[in-house]
Amino acid sequence: MKETENFSPRDSAIEQARSIYRSRSGPDWRWRLANALHAAPESCLREIPDDVVRDAARFLSDCDEFGPESASDRNQLFAAAESFWYSSPLRESFTILVLGNCDDEAIASQTALDVSLVGYVRALFFDIEANRNATSWIDAYVMAPERNAGRYEQAARYRRAFYGGPTVASVLLAPDPPELTIDASRLHSLEESLNTKARAVLEMPIQDARDSIRFTNMLLDHELAKKRIELEREKFQHRCELELREQDVAERRIALAEEKHRNRVEREKNRDGRKRDSIAAQRQLGQLQQTLQSERRRRELHEASQRAIESPLAALSWRAPRERPLPINVPTRQIDNFSNTVALTQPSDGTERELVLTST
Repeated sequence: MKETENFSPRDSAIEQARSIYRSRSGPDWRWRLANALHAAPESCLREIPDDVVRDAARFLSDCDEFGPESASDRNQLFAAAESFWYSSPLRESFTILVLGNCDDEAIASQTALDVSLVGYVRALFFDIEANRNATSWIDAYVMAPERNAGRYEQAARYRRAFYGGPTVASVLLAPDPPELTIDASRLHSLEESLNTKARAVLEMPIQDARDSIRFTNMLLDHELAKKRIELEREKFQHRCELELREQDVAERRIALAEEKHRNRVEREKNRDGRKRDSIAAQRQLGQLQQTLQSERRRRELHEASQRAIESPLAALSWRAPRERPLPINVPTRQIDNFSNTVALTQPSDGTERELVLTST
């Protein structure tokens, strides 16, 4: 939505009335205004709606006249925006991204919405751009309902996203977001104090020149304090980004150390495996050598048996001779002093053996 720079008095009055209604209704002021116009078309509010509000009121009228399904077909963007805001689990993510001042493309990539639909959801249900510097208004309509419902952690996430900017908002939506130790409570307290002083300045009565000078000084002090708070917000965003970078570096170091440890364990496993394989290979080699030696001995025995079978001596048979007593016939006579020679002769026929004694 683009607003013109040059306003006529009537346009200025309409814009002022619209701003008042927005301030009193909250971020979903357009949706509330569309429902009010749908309920009472001739009310005094009929002058302040913009095109988005009129289209939303027409969508509500179509729902009553043609039914929700037919009206959704006629007004698909409004039906999709309403369905997303009231039933999508990504509503909190959408809120965090808008609070972090992310652009529509970044919101679309994080919430799986079309860019055009992101614009309608923001315009109808979470329009805070015109009141982004009104931190009390943001706290009253965004953070305070979460605290009142007991969701303190969610309120803290919204505050961090609002003061931390796009980087912190994107990090808060990570699957395992880091825990930020920096709290935005101090910055919020400074802005609350500044707003209180600003209200006091605006309510200050001016009766003479001295009051005018005092009012001018207080106004200048307010502007200076506002600049300081803007600087504090930039410092807060810088500290958040620095802490996120430090946590990212620490996580990368841990991941690198874990990877080194896994690689070392893997190398040790591989070394032990190679050692076991070497031992197993040596054992298998010894068994193979024993098998070859046994096979070689068996083959040598077989070859020796074959040679013995094929030898000519294998046809010969051996028989032990018949044993008979050897007869010895020695005549009895006197042996005097002469040399005797004993000769054992065997007859030529081989039938008898005789012992013949001759004397010389």
